[in-house]
Amino acid sequence: MAENNANQINPDSMNQQQALNVLVQAARIAQAKGAYTLEDAELVAKAIKVFIPTQDPNAVINKDAEPAAEEAPKAEAPTK
Repeated sequence: MAENNANQINPDSMNQQQALNVLVQAARIAQAKGAYTLEDAELVAKAIKVFIPTQDPNAVINKDAEPAAEEAPKAEAPTK
């Protein structure tokens, strides 16, 4: 976790979303340093994908963000 990211979050007033972001970042840093076996790394990666279903390893969880155009609900065709 970059020092500037740690300074942006007040640990005493962290919400669940921020806490989840910190845990995901910690898991990624630990993996980058070889802290997990191959099997453990796979399990951690799958667990992260439950919360961040994207291929971007730098993705930040933001549940308040608007869905992307391809994620927007599609209008149903009118029935006759």
